[in-house]
Amino acid sequence: MGAVMRAQERDVRSAESKAPAPEATPRIDSAALLKGARRLLIEHDGEVYTLHLTRQNKLLLTK
Repeated sequence: MGAVMRAQERDVRSAESKAPAPEATPRIDSAALLKGARRLLIEHDGEVYTLHLTRQNKLLLTK
């Protein structure tokens, strides 16, 4: 029975290795996004959001 389980595990690993790689998540530097500003307005689906750079150098997104 152990040999059967090992064969099944090997088949699962083989199938996983053939799966397409997930798409990479786009990445952008916050400095490039803010361009020296401390606040940025972002429109999304008809709504306006504000991205703030705080005094503690944290990003805060508000609606």
